[in-house]
Amino acid sequence: MGTSREQRLSQAFVELAGTLVDDFDVVELLTTLSLHCVDLLGVRSSGVILADLEGNLHVIGASSEEGHELDIREIQSGQGPCLDCYRTGLIQYTADLDTETRWPLFAPAARVLGYRSIHALPLRLRGQVIGALNLMHTAPGRLPEDDLRTAQALADIATVGLFSHRQAVQPARFTDQLLTARTSRSHVERAVGIVAEHRRVDTATAFRALRERSRRDGVRMSELAHDITRGDFDVAALADLTDERDGRDHRETG
Repeated sequence: MGTSREQRLSQAFVELAGTLVDDFDVVELLTTLSLHCVDLLGVRSSGVILADLEGNLHVIGASSEEGHELDIREIQSGQGPCLDCYRTGLIQYTADLDTETRWPLFAPAARVLGYRSIHALPLRLRGQVIGALNLMHTAPGRLPEDDLRTAQALADIATVGLFSHRQAVQPARFTDQLLTARTSRSHVERAVGIVAEHRRVDTATAFRALRERSRRDGVRMSELAHDITRGDFDVAALADLTDERDGRDHRETG
């Protein structure tokens, strides 16, 4: 019997809440958010842009390399749904990029990557917006209201954690952390790819294996990922975690 959407949604809330610990890893938080959005909403990819205290935008979390690439292009072009969402604090979407005229630089880049519709939801608390969540789909159309509410609820959990963290550290330190997070995101993404290829699992399973191992060892996921990309950590040591995850998935879908 398959895992219900309600069970997966409950797991998503638990996993997001589990990242909100002292000195939590921003990359882990926002990558977890992105992966759960893909799983629960059926979109092709998801990504998160986050503003530093000076309003400069950074791509920190993404469910895939192409999602990350598109968010980078959005920032570089200065236009797109995520940027409009950040500026207005309101949900932005385009139901069909083939007919979209608001973003003449961004829309063609999104279509080249195979996307047809995009939604952007604000990371907002008490009227202050600190970023936006991008949901990218290969089919045209608007997401159902229930899906948008689910995505916003997940984004709200992440936002609360980010706000608390921003208030707990010095402004200069927070900006430095975002710059470091950009590099860490690259290491995490590469490490996930290495684990997925080596263990022949999907990227979500590989990411969870990294997260579980980092918590087991008491190290940041970004540090573990860096060791993997440098060849200083044998990914065979993650076999028990990916095998355990595969076993659970098989039992849930069997």
